[in-house]
Amino acid sequence: DVIVNRKEITEKDMEDTPVALDNPAFMKPFEFILNQRGIPRYGTIDPTWTLFVFYPLFFGMIVGDVGYGIVLLGIVLWLRTRFKDNNGIQLATSILGPAATMCIAFGFIYGEFFGDLLGKAGLNIIHPFTVLGVVLPFERTVLIVPFMLLAIGVGVVQVLFGLVLGIVNAVRTKNQHH
Repeated sequence: DVIVNRKEITEKDMEDTPVALDNPAFMKPFEFILNQRGIPRYGTIDPTWTLFVFYPLFFGMIVGDVGYGIVLLGIVLWLRTRFKDNNGIQLATSILGPAATMCIAFGFIYGEFFGDLLGKAGLNIIHPFTVLGVVLPFERTVLIVPFMLLAIGVGVVQVLFGLVLGIVNAVRTKNQHH
């Protein structure tokens, strides 16, 4: 015999309910970063995918150098092969690998290889190219104001996106406080 009692879930119950995150394997390392702030509440959006997208993107935008990215990616690959049994190193390199890749991609956009090292030597290997009518690479040292506006714009978009996710979570949990 089985006895089933149906109980209404209260706000207090939702705070104490354990949450299992269910993400694809390539996103699992970013759950570690999420867990440093606490896991999402029951019934809310799992923001692991936002970390998967935005962490490497911002890292690449900030560093944005082909040379540094190649060195970092080389270190990541070496660590992954040298310490296959070390879960901490595998986790760290799973996060830094995409970040290094974005660093290389933005390095091409910015036209930087160890800063302006090759340009000063007259060996600029990143030749201008056009993407959607925009001539790349940008010159970050000359276009400081547009880059500051771009950084502020990206930050504002991310904050607004976070607020929208907060509203969605509030609607899902029927929490009018938020």
